[in-house]
Amino acid sequence: MGSRPRIGVTAPAQGGYGSWLFTRLILGFYGAKAVKLTTKRKVDLHALHGFVIAGGADVDPRLYGKELKQEWEAERKRVFFLKSWLLLPLVFLVRVFSSRTHSKDADNARDTLELAVIAHAFEKNLPLLGICRGMQLMNIYHKGTLHQEIKDFYTESPHLTTLLPRKTIHIALHSKLYEILGHQRYRVNSLHHQSIDLLGEKLHKVAWESNGIIQAIEAPAHPFFVGIQWHPEYLLQFRPQRAFFFHLVAAAKSQKVTP
Repeated sequence: MGSRPRIGVTAPAQGGYGSWLFTRLILGFYGAKAVKLTTKRKVDLHALHGFVIAGGADVDPRLYGKELKQEWEAERKRVFFLKSWLLLPLVFLVRVFSSRTHSKDADNARDTLELAVIAHAFEKNLPLLGICRGMQLMNIYHKGTLHQEIKDFYTESPHLTTLLPRKTIHIALHSKLYEILGHQRYRVNSLHHQSIDLLGEKLHKVAWESNGIIQAIEAPAHPFFVGIQWHPEYLLQFRPQRAFFFHLVAAAKSQKVTP
């Protein structure tokens, strides 16, 4: 393909600027053009070569057969674990310009948009990377369900909320994820309080925590349909995390779509 591949990146209609900026930066670094997709800025999906379904607010639980809890907790205080005080300004800026990951109100319009993007990518065999809520929506698209709150899974140690790679995950050999990361055990960041419960049809679990929480999924029949629970766009200083975007762009370059 002669021109730069166009990668659609979903985002909330308001907020999410930190994630969008870092994702746009790394996609551009690898030779792709990032195209922002929101409910207020729709783009012809047929003109795109690949997709990133970004993180953000909770998915409406009614999409997977559970009730919408009006008593959802408001944004909880975050505790960030820093390697150095020098990282504090970066952490602060990222959180200021990123959307909240907890919300009392379901964003039905965004859920609908992103499920349509996932359906398009899956049916057309276009590469797709789902990040955090993106992975959760990929699971819902394949008729899976979610845990609405996972804090009770952490009995021996508290659930980490951190932008830095402090959580250890285990990775399945002979998976696309292992091909990308090159590790069987790896440390990732953690900004979520929900996770996959029932695994969706046509999906495989390819990364997990020691307590069983699923950290990554794939569709083996698809050339690149990868969902991860953490945020690699905030870990671009690490080569394995950049590799997600490198492989996504490489897969997108092989696509033939009409611009």
